[in-house]
Amino acid sequence: YTFITTWQDIKLNQSVDFLTVGVLTKIWRYWELGKFLTGQLSRGKESVSIATVAQILAINRAVSPRSDFKVQDWYKKTILPVLLKTKSDAINPTRIYRTLDAVLTIEPALKKYLYEQIKAKGLSEFDLIFYDITSTYFEGVGPSLAVRGHPRGFCNNKRQILLALAITKDGFPFYWRVLKGNTVDVTTVKELVDYLTKTYELKHSALVLDRGMVSADNLKAIEDA
Repeated sequence: YTFITTWQDIKLNQSVDFLTVGVLTKIWRYWELGKFLTGQLSRGKESVSIATVAQILAINRAVSPRSDFKVQDWYKKTILPVLLKTKSDAINPTRIYRTLDAVLTIEPALKKYLYEQIKAKGLSEFDLIFYDITSTYFEGVGPSLAVRGHPRGFCNNKRQILLALAITKDGFPFYWRVLKGNTVDVTTVKELVDYLTKTYELKHSALVLDRGMVSADNLKAIEDA
């Protein structure tokens, strides 16, 4: 039926984050990441699949990154429970931690999948590859990879880890590594080249690197490959 009202008579009872999570849900489905994760990971007795929890975590990192413990509260304030047909109380820290552990076991397969999807969808070429390393730090001790090293910010006294990433010229990531905090950048290049040539069978690509990663050995490794 139809009724007539005014703005003054409309009262908002609840507001949820819709547009950003809706767009990212569309992107997740475009890459068919849920299908990939479901095919890679066996399903147990859980009411919510690992693929669904992984999607929630990925969207959270892009929209409102926070601790895993607080993702549950964020999830309730978005349209995701409706889009994913999942009860908000089914997303809890235990499910999140188990999902992160499971996804970590298929990390190599995930990298290769993204590489193949980029090629299959014609989104980018691999003739030019940008590679860089950044760092993040921990308050307190952190994991075993977190050690004091050369800081990239102003946290000289913090334990840190390094994050290595390779992307195409159009910005699509397809290779990453989490490294010990005191790893020297220049020592990571040979492993990158070896991975690109053996895993992706790339033979005719140009690498864009920071000056600090350049050495005679690295240049030779790149030329030989």
